[in-house]
Amino acid sequence: MLFGTEDDLNCIVDIPLKGGSNEPLCLGFKVSMHFFVAGIYVSDEGYVLKVKNEKSFYPMPTGQELLSYQREGMIPQPLPTYGVPMFDYLFGYSLWLIIGVMAAFAAIKMAIGKRKKPAEMPEMP
Repeated sequence: MLFGTEDDLNCIVDIPLKGGSNEPLCLGFKVSMHFFVAGIYVSDEGYVLKVKNEKSFYPMPTGQELLSYQREGMIPQPLPTYGVPMFDYLFGYSLWLIIGVMAAFAAIKMAIGKRKKPAEMPEMP
């Protein structure tokens, strides 16, 4: 059982830019999965500067700062495309999958139960 939000950080490509403590970074993206017992929904949080081999990141620069980093070759231009992994969608929406499977199971059980008619009792003389 899970409650709250869990972030999944993924690298897309290594970059020469270093973090505040001179740690290596990669251009990545962040996916947030929101839970109440199981996954309720998934949020694509967009690009981040992920600290390599750690579960931490820096926000993606914007505007002139981003353009400056791109001109200097520190961040790719154009930004590479990415897709949210299928596992994140399955895990992030798992509550609805569980409910769907339970509803299907209940519907099948009811359909089978309706097919079975009780044996007719012989009439009494």
